[in-house]
Amino acid sequence: MKKQNFIGVSGHIVITNALTGEIVYEGDNHVTDVGLGWIADQCSDAGEAAISHVAVGTGVLNNDGTDTALATELARVAITSNTQTTTSFTVAAQFPAGTGTGTLTEVGIFNDASAGTLIAAKVINIGKEATDAYNIYWTITFTRAA
Repeated sequence: MKKQNFIGVSGHIVITNALTGEIVYEGDNHVTDVGLGWIADQCSDAGEAAISHVAVGTGVLNNDGTDTALATELARVAITSNTQTTTSFTVAAQFPAGTGTGTLTEVGIFNDASAGTLIAAKVINIGKEATDAYNIYWTITFTRAA
């Protein structure tokens, strides 16, 4: 019998207060269906852009992998770093004071400044005051699944 190998893809997000370093939110997220297609594209270099932006919103995601955009996007910022290890990569972005202010209920990573592919997303529930600055660290990990 031929042994089959499968690749698992998981995400983890950490949101910190940029001034104090305090963790405001931490949890696992899902890679979207279109995000899985984006991963296949990156392996073939067929043309889709790399991850470039993180967005926050105030809407309600389906949270089942079928989302293609945030429901109610509030703000989008460029990533500040992208670090790769053997089996994962982490992108970082900062929402400075005055950007993405309100009760944030959704967050996602994209490959475009205004549209693009929603690669991964997460339902959250955190408040961001006008004076708050938040750092978002998003790690996508690839594993061998049996």
